[in-house]
Amino acid sequence: MASDRVPDSIKHPLSLKTDYGDPFLYGGASFIVGIVGLIGGLVLFVLGNGTAAGYLSALSAVLILAGYLVARRGK
Repeated sequence: MASDRVPDSIKHPLSLKTDYGDPFLYGGASFIVGIVGLIGGLVLFVLGNGTAAGYLSALSAVLILAGYLVARRGK
C-alpha cells in the first residue's frame, strides 16, 4: 500500500496538529528578539534615555514571556 502523503492539516483543517506551525521555531525567534531588545534597552539606559529604555525593556520582557509560552506549548 502506498504511503499517505496528504498532510494531516489538509485532511483535517481544524485539527490541532499542523505541519507548518513549529512552536519551538516561533517561540525561539520571539525569545531571541526579546533578548536583543533587552540589550538595546540597556544601551539606551547607559546613553541616558531612561524613558525609551523603559518602554523597550517592557516590550522585550513581553516578547520573552510570549516566546517561552509558545515554545513550551510544543512539548
